Amino acid sequence: MNASAQRMKHIASSWREESAAFFAQHGFAGAESEAWKYSSVRTLPATLWQNPASMPAKQMIELEAVDHYRAVLLDGVFMPSLSALPQQMQWRAIDAPLWDVPELRADEGHRAFAQAHTTHGLVLDVPAGVILDKPIELTHMRSVEAGNQFHASSMWAHLGAGSQAVLIERFVGGADSAMHSAHHMNYVQQTERSSFSHYVLNDATRSDALIHSSLVQLGSRSTYDGYAVHVGGHYTRHEVRVVMQGDHATASQSAIAVGQEKQNHDLYYLTRHDAPFCTSHQHVRHMMDDASKGVYYGRVEVPKHGVKAEAHQLHKSMLLSPKAQVMSRPELDILTDDVVCSHGSTTGALDAMAVYYLTARGIDEHSAQQMLQHAFIAQMLDAVKHDDARAMMHNLLPMMESL
Repeated sequence: MNASAQRMKHIASSWREESAAFFAQHGFAGAESEAWKYSSVRTLPATLWQNPASMPAKQMIELEAVDHYRAVLLDGVFMPSLSALPQQMQWRAIDAPLWDVPELRADEGHRAFAQAHTTHGLVLDVPAGVILDKPIELTHMRSVEAGNQFHASSMWAHLGAGSQAVLIERFVGGADSAMHSAHHMNYVQQTERSSFSHYVLNDATRSDALIHSSLVQLGSRSTYDGYAVHVGGHYTRHEVRVVMQGDHATASQSAIAVGQEKQNHDLYYLTRHDAPFCTSHQHVRHMMDDASKGVYYGRVEVPKHGVKAEAHQLHKSMLLSPKAQVMSRPELDILTDDVVCSHGSTTGALDAMAVYYLTARGIDEHSAQQMLQHAFIAQMLDAVKHDDARAMMHNLLPMMESL
C-alpha cells in the first residue's frame, strides 16, 4: 500500500473512530434532548443496534421496470445488477467527509452511530450547468432474513452552479415480521443557483425501525425542495437540517405521515437562515389512527445577520381514534427584527358536520369519512411538482385501509 493510500485509510479510520467515540460518550439521545423529547430511540429494543447486517442474503420483493435512473441498496449494500446509474453517480468508499459538515451536537448520537458503521456510500456529483435528464430513484430494500439486525448507509450529493437534479428515495418492504433497523444519511451541498428536488417515500416493513437524516447546505440563490410521505415502519424518524449559507436561498419542506396500530412517525426539521434574503417553508400533516403516535418538531433559527428572512411553519393533524396522539411544536428563534415569519398548528378529528352533510346527500357514513380523509391528504399531494413523484405518492397512500 502506497503512502497516499495509507493516509486515506488512516483518515477514514479516524473519522469512524471519532464517531464511535462520540457515540460511546453520548449514546442515543433521550427525553432530556428537546429534539428527541417525544419519541426517543431508547424506547426500542437495544438488540436492534447490536447486530450489524452481513452481506445481503435474499431480497424481499421484485422491482418493477422504470424509465429513470435507479440505485438499489440491499441491507445498505449497493446492488449493481439492479441499478442503472447516471454517469454523475457512483458507489465508492467514503474515506473521509467529502466536504465540511456541521460538527456533531450532543443530541446527534444517532448520526455518530451511523457514521461509525458506514464505509461506503453513493456519491452524486452534478457539474456546473448540468441538468439531469431523468430523476434518480434510490431504492432501499432489506433481506428477508435481516430481522434483529441493523445497517447504515449514506449518500453524498454535490450540485455545481446552475445544476439541477431530482432524487426519489423509496423504502420498500413486505410482510416479514422480524424487526430490522436502518439509518440512512444524506449529505447535500448545493452551490449557487442550483436546484435539488428530494422526495422520500417510506413503505418499509411494518415491524422495522427507520431513521432518515439529511444535512443540507445551500449556496446563494439555490433551491432545495424536500417532500416526504411516511406510511411504513414501526418507528420512523425523519430529520432534515438545512443551513442557508448563501443569500436568497430557498428551502421548502413538506411531509405527510399516516399512522395505524402502534406506529410512530417523528418528523424533525431544523432550518437556519445563516445569510440574508432567504426563504423557508415547513408544511406537515399527520393523520393518525388506532394507537399510533405522530410528532412534528420544526425549528427555524434566524440569527442577527439573517435579515430579510421569510419563514413559515404550518402543521395540521387529524386524529381518527381516541387513542391516537400527535405532538406538535413549531418553533421560531428570531434574533433580528427585519423578518416575515409565521407558525401555526391545528389538531382535530373528522368534521362531524362535514360527515353529516355528505350522508344527507346519499353517501354512506364510511364512504363520507374516507372522502374527508383522502381530501386532507390530497391537498398536499396536489402541490407536488414532479409528475413521477406525485404518481408514486398517490400509489403509496391508497394502501392504507382508512383511505
